[in-house]
Amino acid sequence: MARMETFAEALRQVREEAGYPSARAFFNRAGGAGFMRCTYRHYLNVESGDAPPNAELMERIAIGLALAARSDRARRLMLAYLRLLGLSEDLVRLLINALTEPSAKMRESQSALVDSMARV
Repeated sequence: MARMETFAEALRQVREEAGYPSARAFFNRAGGAGFMRCTYRHYLNVESGDAPPNAELMERIAIGLALAARSDRARRLMLAYLRLLGLSEDLVRLLINALTEPSAKMRESQSALVDSMARV
């Protein structure tokens, strides 16, 4: 599955899990074009996998879905977004490690990139 399709599927799943049965229901309840700062058609293109969201729209989607309160949903959608941007699995892991609190698990070897950064 292409990166855009993978992201669109993750967005649809997270939206549905948040209680919005359709793209239109989410868009309208989130505040419509005024809040999302895009047209419904553009949002639908994002959710359909026809256009990637820019960073501002991604932030609006995350706020609209209240993702901060639902870490599993946030994690899945943000990982799909990072992959959509073309980040490698190693770079995604490095970002996760850099942005989370240190733990014993993080200090374990997780990838060649993480290992090489630890030696620097």
